[in-house]
Amino acid sequence: MFVNAPDVYGQYGAPVMGQFMQYQPTVSPLVNPMGTMGFQMGTHFVPHYQMGDMNSMGGRTLYIGNIPPGTTIEEICSVIKTGMLEHIKILEDKNCAFVTFVEVNAAAQFHGECANRILAINGHAVKVGFGNKILPIPADVQAAINVGATRNVFIGGVDESIDENYLYQEFSKFGLIDQIKILRDKHYAFIHMSSIISAVKAVQALPMDPNWAGCKLGYGKDRCLPANPMKGSPQQLQQQQQQQQMQQQQQQQQQMVQQIVQPMTINMFGTPSPIQFQGFSLNGYQLEMDLPLQNRTIYIGNVPPEATIKDLCD
Repeated sequence: MFVNAPDVYGQYGAPVMGQFMQYQPTVSPLVNPMGTMGFQMGTHFVPHYQMGDMNSMGGRTLYIGNIPPGTTIEEICSVIKTGMLEHIKILEDKNCAFVTFVEVNAAAQFHGECANRILAINGHAVKVGFGNKILPIPADVQAAINVGATRNVFIGGVDESIDENYLYQEFSKFGLIDQIKILRDKHYAFIHMSSIISAVKAVQALPMDPNWAGCKLGYGKDRCLPANPMKGSPQQLQQQQQQQQMQQQQQQQQQMVQQIVQPMTINMFGTPSPIQFQGFSLNGYQLEMDLPLQNRTIYIGNVPPEATIKDLCD
């Protein structure tokens, strides 16, 4: 099963679900004195929520750890295809990055994808988890998004005198750059900045510069959006996103159950029970306990004839 390896990264948030280590339990799943399900690891009881309860997850920011030295923003953004980003920041001294999406669902989808496969950057397997701070989109950023702003600055009317080095020099004044792409045949270019706010600053400032008088500036599609985005009315999009999130949550929960419980058996009610364990005794009798998932009723078998309700409750 998987447990969290805690770490702290100050104002950018600490990984909540991202850093895992493999652990083999010494005892079967147990129910603690509070009546909630957990797992006995040696003498330490680990609550179930620490091992992947979806209620402990959330937010727009993801932590990406164990990135190789020299990793660029472009290389990280190239593996993200679930939604528009607000900003991305690399902490080189800690070999990690924090990626903040515009939509919570996009962050959850990317996290879910990384739970189902190994994510590698430059041949290095990286760790992905949620940051521990859930913050709203800043008002100025949200206002810009509402009028179509993205990290991607579009430039029309690009002539032969404008090359990547010139664009890098000009746009670096407004923030870090993710990617520069020039389409010579169409006379335009796209510059992905590391954040939406950096792109907004560039679009607002450059038209006032005489050197850019012949160019048209605007916003393009964020390259981290999926190749085939969902279509429909806002209500339909919201329903589709909710369905995707529920499916991802169910897949993750099923995977965690498969990793931490014994093979499925059939309980006394005739229904499959993924969690069955022994280890409790009463008056010298070894009790058999069966805990079906998503059920409030627990079956206790092999109860001695003289057992009372008080004996069981104790």
